[in-house]
Amino acid sequence: MTAHQRTIYNHFSRIACFYRLIRTTDVQPIRYIGKKLKGSKAIRAADIGCGTGRYDLLLFRYLNNLHLTCIDINE
Repeated sequence: MTAHQRTIYNHFSRIACFYRLIRTTDVQPIRYIGKKLKGSKAIRAADIGCGTGRYDLLLFRYLNNLHLTCIDINE
């Protein structure tokens, strides 16, 4: 890992626990995705760089047939 990558990693590791308190979640994109994929038999997807997963949790409200793998380098 380069020094720049380490700096970014450390920054997001420090602030990740505060994301839910300081970030807002825009529901419109999730509604749009849910509408477009409604009626699909099975949906398998991945969210790379999911952060705290706030958008992923919303997706499950709109897509009951979703299998989602969430990955983020920071805990």
